[in-house]
Amino acid sequence: MKKRILTLIVVLMIYITNTVIFCCFSAAAAPSDLMPDVSEISIGQLLVPEPSSLRSDYLALQLLALNCGYTAEDTRTLYSSAGLNVLSQSHYDKDDTDPSHTCAFTIGEGIVRQNLLFTKKAIVVTIRGTASGEWYSNFDFCPSHSDDAVFSENFLFCAEDVFLTLKDYLDREDDPLVLITGYSRGAACADLLGLLTNEYLGPDRVHVYAFACPAVVKKDADLPSCPNIFNYVNPCDMVPRLPLSQWGFGRIGQDILLKCADENLRDTLDRYSETLYQAAPSIHSYYNDRHSLTGPGLSENGITSFESMLMLCRHLISASPDLLSDNKDIDMDTDADLSAAFDALENSDLYPLAQIGNEMSSDGFVLGRTILHQHLPDIYAELIRILLLEE
Repeated sequence: MKKRILTLIVVLMIYITNTVIFCCFSAAAAPSDLMPDVSEISIGQLLVPEPSSLRSDYLALQLLALNCGYTAEDTRTLYSSAGLNVLSQSHYDKDDTDPSHTCAFTIGEGIVRQNLLFTKKAIVVTIRGTASGEWYSNFDFCPSHSDDAVFSENFLFCAEDVFLTLKDYLDREDDPLVLITGYSRGAACADLLGLLTNEYLGPDRVHVYAFACPAVVKKDADLPSCPNIFNYVNPCDMVPRLPLSQWGFGRIGQDILLKCADENLRDTLDRYSETLYQAAPSIHSYYNDRHSLTGPGLSENGITSFESMLMLCRHLISASPDLLSDNKDIDMDTDADLSAAFDALENSDLYPLAQIGNEMSSDGFVLGRTILHQHLPDIYAELIRILLLEE
């Protein structure tokens, strides 16, 4: 019984502190409740700047709206609102038990306006955030288990999969303009797809806009600068902090730091990131170190961070939307022995994470809900509008 309770608390602890890792919790939990109603979104003709290194926050708002389709049908509706025809859609029907490294994506084409004066045909790619079984891929961010890995390999595999389809459409055009965009998990794929497409076409014809993008590459990697890739980052969002910068990870291109609405929340996330790093100070540690549940140090009977994530997947795939609702009566203490389980971890290396979990779940999960809400598209849209008004 004691071992079962300890396992439960570890899962709960990781659930509370890591539900936003590498992905869009809202899309996995309840897309119909948490994603905008696409029938109410009117995007209009995309307004694209020239050169591609010139950032347009207005285009960013248009592309963020284009990312709000959770289903293939919703995405087709959004493409139609932007005057785009859908050419191809893949992986929207991916099975919940499929752990493969792919993303759901849509490729379309249409006429966009450049610098308000000229029109040009464009190929547009949108890559969806996490849904259902894609949690497995998110948590297995480095299948090689190597500290020498240059990329978040799971996202690189996703980008290579999209590129194989995109390349067929690019090869049919003489002078294609390419717009690539994604949100959360899709943003990570978009960053790396932008890198691949830059190498194939050159960056002058490629525009990449990523929102809530996780880290995808080692910061010291010898890669092109990619001035045509823009990452919109909310400092109060946990997702862009992962994989951890302490492991050496960052993003490709330029980070556009949005205004953090709550400096105290940002400081709290800094502290959480450091605590996560102490629990798993390297990629190798994440996959291989078995932390004892009853005492300090490692144990053959312990549990790795990665194994905790795999257990978490089963909970996330069937997660309740109530976690992000405004219901203040959520009871996180579903087991009478929950407090005892926290106390039992006091001597474990995992106890600091348990303390974070306890902090986030207090008062009806107010802090945890606040952190999760900072990842939603509506928050990003609001912060980008503020940025646009200040220009």
